[in-house]
Amino acid sequence: MGNYLKIFFGLFFVFSFYISGCSKVSNGTVDTDSDTFDKGSDETDSQYIESDSDSDTATSTDNICSQCDESVEDCVDGSDGFECVCKPDFIRESGVCINSKDVDCALVYESHSISHIAPVAITYSSDNGWSTPDDCDWSCEFGWQYDDLSKKCLLESVAISAGGSHTAVLKVDGTLSCFGSNNYGESLPPLKSFKEIAAGRNHTCGIIIDHSITCFGDNSEGQKYAPAGNFSNIECGAYHCCALDSDKKAVCFGDDTYDQSSPPDNTFKKLSLGERFSCGVTDTKEIKCWGSDAQNQQQLPVDNYVDVAAGGFHACGINESGTLICKGFNDYGQCDVPPGIYKKVTAGEFHTCAIKDDDTIICFGSNAYNQIDAPAGRYFDINAGDYHNCMVGFDRVVTCFGNNTNGESEPPSGTVLEVAAGISYICEVESDNHVTCFGGDNLHGEMDVPNDKFTSVANGIIHSCGLLQDGTIKCWGGNYDGQTDSPTGNFTQIDADNYHSCAVRDDGKVLCWGRNTDTQTDAPDDTFRQISTGYYHSCGITIEGALKCFGSNLKGQSTLPQGTDFVEVSSGAAYTCALKTDGTITCFGDNSSGQSDEPYGEFINIGAGDYHMCAIKKDGELYCQGNIDTTSIPQGPFISISSGHNYTCAIKQNGTLNCFGEQTRTKK
Repeated sequence: MGNYLKIFFGLFFVFSFYISGCSKVSNGTVDTDSDTFDKGSDETDSQYIESDSDSDTATSTDNICSQCDESVEDCVDGSDGFECVCKPDFIRESGVCINSKDVDCALVYESHSISHIAPVAITYSSDNGWSTPDDCDWSCEFGWQYDDLSKKCLLESVAISAGGSHTAVLKVDGTLSCFGSNNYGESLPPLKSFKEIAAGRNHTCGIIIDHSITCFGDNSEGQKYAPAGNFSNIECGAYHCCALDSDKKAVCFGDDTYDQSSPPDNTFKKLSLGERFSCGVTDTKEIKCWGSDAQNQQQLPVDNYVDVAAGGFHACGINESGTLICKGFNDYGQCDVPPGIYKKVTAGEFHTCAIKDDDTIICFGSNAYNQIDAPAGRYFDINAGDYHNCMVGFDRVVTCFGNNTNGESEPPSGTVLEVAAGISYICEVESDNHVTCFGGDNLHGEMDVPNDKFTSVANGIIHSCGLLQDGTIKCWGGNYDGQTDSPTGNFTQIDADNYHSCAVRDDGKVLCWGRNTDTQTDAPDDTFRQISTGYYHSCGITIEGALKCFGSNLKGQSTLPQGTDFVEVSSGAAYTCALKTDGTITCFGDNSSGQSDEPYGEFINIGAGDYHMCAIKKDGELYCQGNIDTTSIPQGPFISISSGHNYTCAIKQNGTLNCFGEQTRTKK
C-alpha cells in the first residue's frame, strides 16, 4: 500500500507541474483554461509548447521565462524560441523538470515478503542488479523499518502464535521469544533459527531454516514426533499439528482420535487447526475440513475463500469479497459475525477475532477472560489462543489481551537476545541487534565492537566474531593467529574459543580459522547443523544428527559416542558435552573437576565452560557441575546459556541476563 501511495503522490506531483510548470504561454500570462501541451517540431527538444484556443503569440520574453520554476537553471533562446532549461540533476518529464533521482527511484519497486505481509521498498535497477541508492527519498510502508544490511523492510516481530496458555513470537532474526505456561517445556525453544512457528495447547512446533520441523513441550499424543521432509505453513491444534509438504499436500501428526490428523488428498494454500478437527483453503479456493464435525463446524457454504480459522468447535472463513462466515458451536455467540468487510480471521476455544478492512480488530463470543475486549488501534496480524489473543501492530509492538493466569498475555520486556561468555569478558546481542561487550580489560580491542547489526556473537580469549544480519561474519580483537581473518560467504551459526573460530556456512559446510596447532581448524567435509569450539578441539553435529570432532584428543575430548540422536554440542577446555533428542546429556573427555559427569534428568540447552558445565533443565531451571560455585545459581526460568572460564551467563524467559560464578562480570 505504501508504494502505491508513493506512486500516486508522485503522479500528483507530476500532474501539478504539468498544469503550472515551465512553458511558453500564448499571451504572456498564466492561462487558466483547459490547455494541452504540444511538442515542438524536434521530438528531442526539451521545451514543450502550450497551445490554446486563443491562438495568441508571445509578446514578452520576461513573461515567458517567469513561468520557469526553481527546478529550472536558465531560460534561453532555442530553435523554437525561448525555453526553460532544467538544472543538471533534473530531467524533462511530461513538460516539467523533475529531479532525476526521484524518477530513478520511482521507476521500479521490489517487494520483500516478511511472513504474509509484503512491505515495499522503492528501488532502482542498475548494472549490478537490484539496489537501493542512498540518495533516494523513499520509505518502507508505515510500521516497517529499512535495514541497510539486508536491503529490506523489516518488522521486529514477524509472526505470532497463541497456544493454550503460552505465546510464541518469531523475530526477524529467526529467534523465538516464548512466554506464559511452561509446565511441559512449551515455552523453552531450542537454540535454532526458525522460519515459522505454531503453538498448540501445551506444545510448540516450528519450521527451521532447513525447512524441517522441530517441536518442544508436551508429547502425550505424539505431537512432537514430526515427520522428516521439507515443509511450510505449519499450524497446531490442541494436540496435533499439520504442515504443507513440498507438493502443498497436508501432512499431520499427533492425536488422530477423530481423524483430525488424516487430511484429504488436496493441495492447499493455508491451514488452520482446531480442537478435534482441521481445515485448509485449497488451491481452488475451497475450504476443506477433516476430523470431528459434531457441531457442524465443517459446514461452511461453498464459496471462493481467502482465509480460514478453526476454533474449539467452530470454523470461520473469509471469501473474496471480504465477507466473514462462521459455522459450528455457537452457545457463546462465536459464530454471530458483526457486519463489515474483513481481511483476516482467527478463532479461539469459544471466541472469534478478525481484522477488518480498516486494520482494526473486532472480537465476539465468550468473554470469560476479557478475550473479546480488543484494544483500539491498527494491526496487521492477530492469533487467538484458547482464551487469549496476541497481535502485532503497525508500530512493530506485540500486544496481548485476555487470560493472563500464566503470563501468556505479557510479552517479555528484556533486551538480551544472545550472550557469549568468554575467558574474561562477556558480549551480548541486544534487542536492536547491536552487540555490547563488558567485563574485560580490552587490551587487544576484543570489546571494541563494530557499529553493525548482529544476530549472533562468539568470544575467544582475545578476539570476538559476530554473525551479521546479512549472514556474513565480522571479527575484531587480537589477531596473532589469524583468528579475526574471517572467511567470506554466508553463514548460519558461529562459535569461538581460545585462539580459533568456526562457523557453519549456509550450505552446511564448516569453515574454521585461527590457531591450528592440533588440527582444530581442519573441519571434515560433512554437512553440519551446529559447531562448537574448545581450547584445542572442535565438535559439530551433522545434518543426520551424528557427532563429529576434530583436533586434540589428549583427554578423550574427541572420542565420539555412537548415535544419530544428538541435537546440540558444547565444547569445554578439554571435554565435550552433547544433548540428545530425549533431553539427556552425555559428556566425554577431561573430568578432573567432575565437569564430565553425566547429569540425570531432561535438559534443553547446555553450556560447557573451561572446567564446569551448566545446563537448562526441562522446567527452565539451571543445573551446574564441576568447578563452579553451585550455591550462587539463580532461579529461572531460563531459555539460553553460555559458560566461560569459571562463570556462566544465562538469559531468562523475560529477556534479562543473569551471570554467576567466581568471576561474575557486570555492565559498567
